[in-house]
Amino acid sequence: MTSIVQTHEQDISEITAETLETILVQGDLSKLSATDRLAYYMKTCESLGLNYLTKPFDYITLSGKLTLYAKKECTDQLSEKRGISRTITDVQLIDDVYVVRAVASKGGRTEESTGAVPLAGLKGEAKANATMKAETKAKRRATLSFCGLGWIDESETDSIPNVQTGGVDILTGELIEAPVEAVTTLPRPAGPPPAPPAPKDDEPREIPDQGELGGCPLHDEVEWTLNMSKYGVVQAWHPIEEGGGCYFAPAHKDLFATTYQQVIGSEGANEWLKGNFEGRTWSKLTPKDIVAAMELLTT
Repeated sequence: MTSIVQTHEQDISEITAETLETILVQGDLSKLSATDRLAYYMKTCESLGLNYLTKPFDYITLSGKLTLYAKKECTDQLSEKRGISRTITDVQLIDDVYVVRAVASKGGRTEESTGAVPLAGLKGEAKANATMKAETKAKRRATLSFCGLGWIDESETDSIPNVQTGGVDILTGELIEAPVEAVTTLPRPAGPPPAPPAPKDDEPREIPDQGELGGCPLHDEVEWTLNMSKYGVVQAWHPIEEGGGCYFAPAHKDLFATTYQQVIGSEGANEWLKGNFEGRTWSKLTPKDIVAAMELLTT
């Protein structure tokens, strides 16, 4: 840790005018280099008398802009170093919302702030934690207000929609890229199904009438080609522009079952069907159900 601190202190000089202009005009710390971002963080801590190694601030992205928010370490150090007294002065329950009023004071000067959390539906420990959070929020907001700081406190971050915290290594200023979720793509059929082997008695295998198949649930109106697999399953398929073919098994649904199980998993396929199609399993699916299920799985 000592070597890291020494390296930072050697590399970081005063914040340049260009960096300061970027911060003041754009208000987006992501536009800074890692060195400038670290310099700004350390100079901010230094100006307030805070120990930056305790990480009193963290980063938050609001409206697409990276900025700082105050953590517990920040408000606690400010209160101690500046001799600020923080007192809960009022507590109210207004329409299932627990509202706490706190006052930060020193030498006859006071600043008042509130903290509020909803209690509807909470019981036991969850309710107790919520009331303590409201008290903490009120005290910290009063402290920041007393010091003339407009930062968001960490107790407020979970109530802001679509917010992202972190994303920066505090000790280096480097941006941390968010992990990218892997996307699973189902394999596309390579081509039409293989021709069925000739029956042992060398008699042609007659394909039963399949009625009106309608359009493909994925590719609208197409002309189907029918054949029968070696297992006696009637299959319909049509070529697609990307190459290969799209398959349909109106008689026994085997190919559709394979698709469902690839998406949902073989263990949960029937449960998924029961939940979406009035308790029906594979054996009870109608052609109409099949088309509806394919739409659910592919949109």
